Amino acid sequence: MKTVDSYRALVAAMAERAVIDYRRAKRRLDAAPDDVAAKATAEEAEVFLESDWFRELLYLSEIYIPRGVLKEAAL
Repeated sequence: MKTVDSYRALVAAMAERAVIDYRRAKRRLDAAPDDVAAKATAEEAEVFLESDWFRELLYLSEIYIPRGVLKEAAL
């Protein structure tokens, strides 16, 4: 695997993990709205996925994910 492909795979895995964590936390919050850990996880994942730093990684990896993807997809 080329280095560039490795970086793309890493960025894709980071995005996938953040979305999985976000969805899991949101489900936990639906069941228990006072779950502090789930709220923190959801907020952390959302901040990460919408961050300029992550956008730069996507740009350098030539991976496109629209801004606001969490809100638009109603994750």
